[in-house]
Amino acid sequence: VLSKGDSVSGWLEFHTVKEGAAKLIVELVSGSEKLQSKEILLGIAPAKNLNVEVIPKMIVPYISNNLLVKVTEIPSAESPDSNLLKPVSGAVVNFILSNVAVAIIETNNQGFAAFTLNAPPNNSKLVIEVKKQGYNTFRKEISISESILMFVPSEIRDNLTANGISEKQRTLGIVNASPIALTIKKI
Repeated sequence: VLSKGDSVSGWLEFHTVKEGAAKLIVELVSGSEKLQSKEILLGIAPAKNLNVEVIPKMIVPYISNNLLVKVTEIPSAESPDSNLLKPVSGAVVNFILSNVAVAIIETNNQGFAAFTLNAPPNNSKLVIEVKKQGYNTFRKEISISESILMFVPSEIRDNLTANGISEKQRTLGIVNASPIALTIKKI
């Protein structure tokens, strides 16, 4: 029962789907009869974008990999500090290995989340998904492969002939793309 002069108050929780304008319609209903209706126009600001860095860039199979995720806010062009990336605290970082959630970690006040991925299998995929209200969801997929060495150049094409040029020298570089130190025993 609501008597004259009484008021009713409460909290409404909204979850937006997209930016722009949205209508909120509040209705007073008695039985099946609508007694009064009030329309409120809500302005939904666009979501901000996240900048996410994952270290190391390459994940090695069969061993534990220490991962560090840094989450910062990409400033808008109108921002006076448009060159500064502000840390985003309280962002939820999901680590999903081969479609199975292996960890959910929240970023600290510097925007960091750390996780040790234990011995992932070869040819698997790790998805890192970062969510926070007011921001667009960030998603990155990392392929896990035992191909941890890169050769520069990746291909050499030369013609050698038995009666003519029988040898040539070329420089070949080997780059360790993994976060672990490797020892070359023989070339």
